[in-house]
Amino acid sequence: MAATAIVDMDINEGSTFVFTMDLWENDDGTIPVDLTKWTFDGAMDIGDKCIPLTITYLANGITVMVDSALMVDLGNAGSYNVKWTHIATGERFRLIEGKLTVNQEVVSCV
Repeated sequence: MAATAIVDMDINEGSTFVFTMDLWENDDGTIPVDLTKWTFDGAMDIGDKCIPLTITYLANGITVMVDSALMVDLGNAGSYNVKWTHIATGERFRLIEGKLTVNQEVVSCV
């Protein structure tokens, strides 16, 4: 299943991960996608961890988040994707996917 968008990201271990996507029906960004017709889910796969993404709905898109408490003891790299499923038809698509590069957290020596 090919994604609508492929976006590779650098993420920070130990920090809250968050990004927002605007979803528009048209190219000029004046008609938002009717999100009542869709459900969303997604995850990060990093090392031996599968971290679920928390997805919240906005008026014209979604916010994707992982709390900092889950962003610990990560490997150096991984991948992620966000999928959307049409409620009426059950059709499922990858909305966005990409590779993750992890910036390791430095613990204070003091």
